[in-house]
Amino acid sequence: MARLVTNEPRTRLKENDMEPNKMMQIVAVVERGEGEEKKNWWTRIGVAFQNRDGSWNLRFDYLPARIAETTIQLRELEPKDDDRSQGKAKSK
Repeated sequence: MARLVTNEPRTRLKENDMEPNKMMQIVAVVERGEGEEKKNWWTRIGVAFQNRDGSWNLRFDYLPARIAETTIQLRELEPKDDDRSQGKAKSK
């Protein structure tokens, strides 16, 4: 296994090193079906945070079982499908 060697000291990532407004969702795309019935199935599998230096931290909730048949993409965040995103106030 190759190791990355640099002259710079290693620093631990701090929570404030991430840009909260630069967050994306990680989605997995799998093609299912046969012939003309083939469809792409999209599943949200995690979230990504952009760091100040432009690199990304990826946090996976799930890992695809059929990784060789799966395309993983970073996409813009979509609002959750709950009362708040529908403009409805929760009743107390």
